Amino acid sequence: MGNSLRYGPSLKASEGVSRRITSPYPTRQKGHDGESVRCAGTGRDDRPRRAPAPPAGEELSHAAALTEADADALEIFLTRRLRALQGAQQWNSDEYRAAVALRWVLRDLMEPVRASFCYDDGSPEILLARIQHWNRLQIVAQRWEDADGYDRARWTPVFHLDAAGEERAAEYRRQEEEKRDAYERRKLLRGL
Repeated sequence: MGNSLRYGPSLKASEGVSRRITSPYPTRQKGHDGESVRCAGTGRDDRPRRAPAPPAGEELSHAAALTEADADALEIFLTRRLRALQGAQQWNSDEYRAAVALRWVLRDLMEPVRASFCYDDGSPEILLARIQHWNRLQIVAQRWEDADGYDRARWTPVFHLDAAGEERAAEYRRQEEEKRDAYERRKLLRGL
C-alpha cells in the first residue's frame, strides 16, 4: 500500500506519529481563536488566552498607546461574532463558507498586528507598521460598531505614531485654522 497513513491498533505511540487530524479550517488548534502564539525568534509565549481589559475609559489616539490587550480583545470580539454566524448556518452553505473565510481573514489580519508587538523597539518603522495593520483590522471590525461589546473608545483608527506626533498635528491644524481665519478677515475688510 502506498498510503503512509496508519490507523487502528497497529499504530504505536513509540512510532512518534500523532493521531491528531488537523483541519484546513480555523479550529481550536494552536494559533487560532485565542490560543497562545509564539513570537518568532523572540522566545515569547506569554500571550494570554483571554485578553486582559484594555485601559478603561482611555481613548486610543496614537500607535504607541495601542496595547496587545486591545488587539486581543478585538480578536476575541470578532471571533465570537464569526463563530456565532458560522454556527447558525447549514454546513457548506454560502453563509457558512463566508463565515469560515472571514475567520481566516481575521487570522491573517491579526498576525502582523501581533508581530508589531513582538518586535516593538519603539522605532517609528514598527509604529508605522502597527498603524497600517491595525487600521486594516479596524476597518473590518467597524461593521460591528453598533453591537454590544464593541469598544468605541479603543477600537478606532490610528493616525499618529505617538503623543508627540499627535501634538504636532494638532498644532499644525491650529496654525492652518489661524491662517484661514486671517485670510477670511482680510477678504472681509477688503470688501468694505
